[in-house]
Amino acid sequence: MTEPGENPESRNPPLRLELFFIVLALGVAGIGYALLRRNDLNDSAALYLGVPLILALTLSLMPKSKSALGATMKGMTIALLLSAFVFQEGYSLEGTTDLTTVPRDNEVTVSKIVDAPADVIRAQLSMPPRLDGDKPVFLKIFPYPTAVSGQAAKIGDEERITFVAYKHIWWTRVQGDLVLTVSALSADGIKFVATSDDSYLSHYLDWQSSAVTLQPIDATHTKVTWALAYRRILDPSWYFGPMQRYAVQLTAEQLIDHVATPVH
Repeated sequence: MTEPGENPESRNPPLRLELFFIVLALGVAGIGYALLRRNDLNDSAALYLGVPLILALTLSLMPKSKSALGATMKGMTIALLLSAFVFQEGYSLEGTTDLTTVPRDNEVTVSKIVDAPADVIRAQLSMPPRLDGDKPVFLKIFPYPTAVSGQAAKIGDEERITFVAYKHIWWTRVQGDLVLTVSALSADGIKFVATSDDSYLSHYLDWQSSAVTLQPIDATHTKVTWALAYRRILDPSWYFGPMQRYAVQLTAEQLIDHVATPVH
């Protein structure tokens, strides 16, 4: 109930003031992100600390909500923004300096027994990779290869893999190529080094090398080992590290199944 002579708007701030704080929060967060990106810190843990903190602080300054629903939504939004702190994502300054950066270089190795002689598998490896077969569900959230060209017949040969990604929930189609060059060649394996990558995968990790080795078990069985080396780009490592290692492990398994294994 309003007291005589009391201005209702003194108790209920105008809607335009709330809109002002929303615009202010988004503007300050945008400026913060731009500064981090300018200093090459947009992939560091500072991003997950700074931007949510700026948004939460700005939202906390908004006038008190007029309804219970509005107050609840405001509280939940601030809680979600601060969840990074609760789960320790924001406490880390990892990636901002060399001293606070966990080693980024990784290698994942997968071995399988393939029902084929080593020389048959070796010939298969010289051919362009196949793109048939279903991918594991987890890999479907990452950019996927749509075309492969080139061969691996001699040192210096290149294989170009085209990846397609869709940004902003299927709004924008992004296409790029990962180029692998043969750096070592023998009867028991091939090694590639990544010479360029402008695919969207380069936003997640930096491919280093891909090596496959063959170890005959008997006349009809061969142990195939595929090692993928990469450099993690995103921080923090406790969050992105296990996720990337699992994705790379699945990729190595797919390479053995669809690249090294002959079609019967």
